[in-house]
Amino acid sequence: MPRHDLLALTIDDLVLLANRGLVKRAQAEVQSGALEVALDENRSGTLTLRWSDGVTCTLPSDAPLADGRCTCPSTTLCRHLLRSVLAYQQLAPAHGGAPATPTSSVWDPGAIGDDELKTYIPRPKRAAARRLFDAGQVIELARSHRPVARFHSLGGMVRFLVRGDVRYTHCECAEPDPCSHVPLAVWAFRLLDPHAPGGFVTTSAAAIVVPSGLLDEVETALREVLGSGLANVPRPLLDRLRRLEAACPQEGLIWPADILADLVQQAEAYAAHDARFTPERVVELLGEWCMRSDAIKADTGAVPQLFVRGTPSDRTSDVGFARLIGLGCDVRVQRGSVELTALMQDSGSGALVSLSRAFADPPDATPDQRRSFRQLAQTLPIKGSSFAALGAGQLVAKGGKRTPAGAFTPGRAPFSLSPQTYAWETLRAPVLVDDFAELVARNAAAAPAGLRPRRVGEDVIVCPVASMEAVTFNAAQQALEAVLRDRNGDRAALVHPYTARGHDGFERLFGLLRTRPLELRFVCAHARRGPRGLLLAPISLLFESASGRIMCQPWIDAQEHTGEEAGLFGNAPPAAVSPDPVAHFQQQLATALSELCLLGLQAVDEQASRAWSEIVRCGSAAGFTRAIDPAERLSAALASRQRSLQWDEQAAAASVLQLAVLSNVMSEVLASGGGLQQA
Repeated sequence: MPRHDLLALTIDDLVLLANRGLVKRAQAEVQSGALEVALDENRSGTLTLRWSDGVTCTLPSDAPLADGRCTCPSTTLCRHLLRSVLAYQQLAPAHGGAPATPTSSVWDPGAIGDDELKTYIPRPKRAAARRLFDAGQVIELARSHRPVARFHSLGGMVRFLVRGDVRYTHCECAEPDPCSHVPLAVWAFRLLDPHAPGGFVTTSAAAIVVPSGLLDEVETALREVLGSGLANVPRPLLDRLRRLEAACPQEGLIWPADILADLVQQAEAYAAHDARFTPERVVELLGEWCMRSDAIKADTGAVPQLFVRGTPSDRTSDVGFARLIGLGCDVRVQRGSVELTALMQDSGSGALVSLSRAFADPPDATPDQRRSFRQLAQTLPIKGSSFAALGAGQLVAKGGKRTPAGAFTPGRAPFSLSPQTYAWETLRAPVLVDDFAELVARNAAAAPAGLRPRRVGEDVIVCPVASMEAVTFNAAQQALEAVLRDRNGDRAALVHPYTARGHDGFERLFGLLRTRPLELRFVCAHARRGPRGLLLAPISLLFESASGRIMCQPWIDAQEHTGEEAGLFGNAPPAAVSPDPVAHFQQQLATALSELCLLGLQAVDEQASRAWSEIVRCGSAAGFTRAIDPAERLSAALASRQRSLQWDEQAAAASVLQLAVLSNVMSEVLASGGGLQQA
């Protein structure tokens, strides 16, 4: 009788059960051919493997691999047991078993029965799981080839390694596997819509008090800010926003408080002529506040309140010793500034942290006056280390602070930056995902960006890649496109836009994707749902050749050309294409809103009123209907401003806040490559 549990284990599964060093040694011993092995299998499925070096391993049919027996002195899972699994996977077909690399499919741990849980999980663990379940947890679930349950309210996650077998699970808690989190995960999967690939489950959550008074007070203050404008906001009003920011955490509103802090920072940055001030950022923050405030008041359960509000654990924390692995450098361009962010994962906690800086980018600057992204990436955000080096290296820090959003500030103690080996197999979940099916499941029920936790890189993942095909340049979208496949054969689209300031990195990425024998092994990217499936916007990519691994950071890398390889564009940018009317309308809307937020509704003149009439006309021509309603109301209110001596800006401010929400939603949809229909 074939041992389907052992045949289903992959190399990555064995690494989770043991460690990468032991697995590599076991692989090397099996592949060397220096050892011989005799396999005996009884009727119940117990395996006995006798090796030519004198070691005998026994794998009982009623026990998982971790409970196997070996004649060596080791008291834990040893390399002999690991090599016995690898040898059995090779020998199984000859013994009438399944193929050594059986195909897998997406499955649901909710189908695991209570009898299975009772058999392998002791009653005390099940009782502890039931108490946690009844206390109310927020759990993110993904049905995939190796399903995952991520506990947002508890921290940690459970991965199911073998279909239908609770003995083969992995959790980072201190309990031996299978731990008390396993039944909690199984019960949560049973609550998930059976037709959904993934989603969020809230178990027995008690009703949360809605601080309506505080939310209304904040909205009143924001309308007053819109009336005066950020450029002329009175100091007492800023102090009032700070007091409201301090009051929010007392009501459990951690992320809303963070939004108010960012708004005050934008006002201070404008007053100081600081590059951190970005007009569009103000619009984004106002729209995000309104989205979260409405979601808190409605409390429909569609998005967990834990995500909308935040938790007390989302606070600035001290960092002791930390080894931070660089995952690449990201670039964000806005009107008036460019922001560079070096992303790193803490190897100890698995948390994603960042170091960022905004650079002034005046709209009236000529192309020659604007530095390329590659040049900006040579800036030193910390002493002696550039953005490019941080994205590609590993930083060992002794002390520092990490904000709730994940921004990292090193302490005064010395730190060191060194090259990394790019062993991204050792990165930790949830940043490291297993395959594209897991990503699809995670994205299926993902909340809008404005309602997610505000931690850096909530949509950033690292995923292994098995193969790549169809590398092209899409002239209509001005973007490089490629099709990636994972080890299960599932597909994802890799899309990276061309920009004149990112020309060098774009050329390098295009050249590496076409170069052989380089093989793409990992991609770190923003993962989104696109119109034709999974969409990956790369931050960095790992390629492998006989000489080792190299990283490509497509936003900031220097251009490379070999003797026979010419660049895609040379030194000239691609031909301009007509702008997408939907994207053009969104940009018009965001720009006009940012000007209103900066100058204030009380300062609106006839020219601004005509500009909003033109926005309404363009939106109608682009096919918008519902999105035009608040724009028409705002346009009418601004027009009446010119004819009235006593004008109340409250109605206009309400329309501005509504349009800020719509602008955010349109921006998110457009970033995913999707279209908008009668928005």
